[in-house]
Amino acid sequence: MKKNYFIYLSVTIMILALMVQCVSLQISENSIGEPPVNIAPIPEKTVETVTLYFKSAMGDYLVREARMIERTFESREEAILRELINGPSRTDLQATVPPQTKVFSVLSVDGATYVNFSREFVTPILIGDRTEALTVYSIVNSLTEIKAVRRVQILVEGERLNIFQKHLSLREPYVRNDSIIREALPTPIGVVKQYLEFIAEEEYRRAFEQIYRPGDYNLDFSIFYRYMNVNKADISSYNIITYSIFMEPGEARLSVDFDETLDDGTVARFRNVEFILRNDFGEWKIVPLESYKLE
Repeated sequence: MKKNYFIYLSVTIMILALMVQCVSLQISENSIGEPPVNIAPIPEKTVETVTLYFKSAMGDYLVREARMIERTFESREEAILRELINGPSRTDLQATVPPQTKVFSVLSVDGATYVNFSREFVTPILIGDRTEALTVYSIVNSLTEIKAVRRVQILVEGERLNIFQKHLSLREPYVRNDSIIREALPTPIGVVKQYLEFIAEEEYRRAFEQIYRPGDYNLDFSIFYRYMNVNKADISSYNIITYSIFMEPGEARLSVDFDETLDDGTVARFRNVEFILRNDFGEWKIVPLESYKLE
C-alpha cells in the first residue's frame, strides 16, 4: 500500500513539472518578436539661477533680482513667468504682474516667445504713469535673459490688445529695453525738456532719437539735421515756464510756454506751443513737425 502511494506521488509530481515547463515554453514563444516594455524614467529636476525684473521701491524703474529656481516639467520660460507672478522676494521691490494672473500657454519659435495670459493680467497692479511700461518690460526683459529669446509677444486670452491699460499697445512684439533698468523712463514733459536741451546743445542726433518715426513716415536724420542747422544753430538755451497736458489712450498733448535764448543774449518768448507725443513701445516720442520735411 505504501509502495503504491509513493508511485502515485511521483507520477503526480512529474505531471506537474511537465505542465509548468509547457506553460513557460508557451510564454517564451509568445514573447518572441515583441518589443520590450519601456518604463519612462522619472524626469530630472533642474536647478538654476534666473534673472527677474521687478518694480523699484519708488516705482520709477526696474531692478534685477537673481533667484534660484527648480523646475521639472516646465520650460525655462514658464518657470520665469511663474516666478514673476509670485512677486519679488526682496522687500524693497514691488510686483509687476497681478498675482491672480494665469499663464495659458508659452511658445518660443525663431527667437520670438509668445505668452498667452488670462484676462486678470490686464488688471492694474501699480499706480503711476509708468505702470504699463514696467509691467510689460519686466516680462520682456526677464524672458530675453534667455539668449534664444529676442522678442516677446504678449497676448491676453489669445488676443493682441490695441491698448493694454492706458497707453501701451500689445499689437506688436516687444524687444528688450535696458534703459528702463535703474533709470526711469521720461514722462511726456520730460521728453520735451530733453528734446529742447539737445537742440540747444546741438546734439541733433540725440534730439532726433526723441522723434516718433513710424515706418510710413519719411523722415531721415539728414533732413532733420539740415533743418536744425539752418533754423536752430544760434540757440544757447531753453527755459520752460509752464505747461498743461491732456492725456488720451496712446497720446499726450502738451501746451508749453518757454523762453528761447540766442547766442547774442536775445530772449524770445513762446506761448502755448503744442507738442504731440505718441507712446512708442512704452516710451513717449514727439510727433515731428511738417516743416522738418521741407527741403
